[in-house]
Amino acid sequence: MKETQIIESFEASIIDSNGEIHPIEATKKISNKYYSIRRLNLKICYEDFIKVQSKLCRSSKDILIFGHLFKKVDKENELRVNITKFCEQHNYTRSRVNKMLQESIEVGFTKKMARGIYLINPFIFKGKGCSNQTIEKLQKEWNLI
Repeated sequence: MKETQIIESFEASIIDSNGEIHPIEATKKISNKYYSIRRLNLKICYEDFIKVQSKLCRSSKDILIFGHLFKKVDKENELRVNITKFCEQHNYTRSRVNKMLQESIEVGFTKKMARGIYLINPFIFKGKGCSNQTIEKLQKEWNLI
């Protein structure tokens, strides 16, 4: 994100009927934020994504776990995670991360493919670098699994 700020200033003097001079000053701060297109890398079905997140997250720490987990989704729309290393790296408990992953399966957000490998629902979430062709293929596979 890039932020620019502009400060506009205005100064004037007013002379009243008695000949007294009264200074007037005004400033206006304008800020604009720009986001790099390269940084906007995830595509989601917003309504379904928020519903899933509301079912999985019970606290602000859960929201952080959710964010850290699912930003690791690869170009095949799979989450590959070593839970022990992940928990050590982010200082989370294994039980909470395991519970979140299990609940994500129950609500239909993920499907467990193998130990530490989860396929993310391609109708809700498209990972970084995942092509449209891959998503179409995964959507067909998702319905068959």
